[in-house]
Amino acid sequence: YGKEHLRERTYLRYVELSQRTYAAIGHIRLDRLQPHHLLDFYKQLAEPGQNKRTGGGLASKTIKHYHTFISSVMERAVKWKLIADNPCHRVDAPKADKKQIQYLDDKQALQFMDALEKEPLEYQAIFSILLLTGMRRGELLGLEWPDIDLDERVIHIRRTSQYAPGAGIYTDTTKTEQSKRPLSIPAELADLLRRYRVEQGERRLRVGDRWSPEWAEHPRLFTQWDGKPMHPNAPYQELQKLLQRNGLPKVSLHSLRHTNATLLIRQGTDVRTVSGRLGHSQTSTTLNIYAEFLQSADKAASESIADALLRNRAGG
Repeated sequence: YGKEHLRERTYLRYVELSQRTYAAIGHIRLDRLQPHHLLDFYKQLAEPGQNKRTGGGLASKTIKHYHTFISSVMERAVKWKLIADNPCHRVDAPKADKKQIQYLDDKQALQFMDALEKEPLEYQAIFSILLLTGMRRGELLGLEWPDIDLDERVIHIRRTSQYAPGAGIYTDTTKTEQSKRPLSIPAELADLLRRYRVEQGERRLRVGDRWSPEWAEHPRLFTQWDGKPMHPNAPYQELQKLLQRNGLPKVSLHSLRHTNATLLIRQGTDVRTVSGRLGHSQTSTTLNIYAEFLQSADKAASESIADALLRNRAGG
């Protein structure tokens, strides 16, 4: 059922989560699964050794993913009348630790843009798009040339490019319907993309017959040397090299999205517009993530109205 009805990325993630889940509680009949079984499982996941990379327990966010997966399965069982109720509803969902978002401040963002001028044209385009539009990595790597209207200066988000072990690189739908969106871009970015398109064309000619024939049907902006879709890890690796060379703090690729959002908020852009450009399904998502910056913007607005009406009156 999941293979047919879930996003590919969600389905592959659920398959991954099912391995530990079924090993721990898969022997229990659905109608006999109780909250204490779930709580014992979550406790086990937090124990040292569960995280093969660090040797510690799984992160609270990951444990919450397990809860979401189990609840999704149980909810389907309720809908199909296999069980009367979802036992996950009788368990408090594991709370994910709220991490502070990483971003580049105004000065660092300017330094980053200056540093880009020394980079290959392809990565100038990649990082400029991420910083100037705030789109997600998957959305960026899913871009095809017909999605770009350089005359009107609009990029249309229509799909994503993802990677999963065993599945490799694959094309997927956007995160939500709201994620399908047009994004206006400045003239400078449109000019950069024009130059990059010419360079990509020259690269195709040099590669010749070894260029992927699939590119003709799906002309991705960002590819491997032979025209196949770029691996999602490639931009991250290049970003880390760029940051280190230029003495900038180590941040993730997603931090460029956060940088875009925080700069928009500081410039006084209204939350609905910021939310729309980020492709959030609800404005409340934007409010939750960027509450600290919106509060600062609110204080600045308070001072601005005070300057206009209280402090600058004649004779005041």
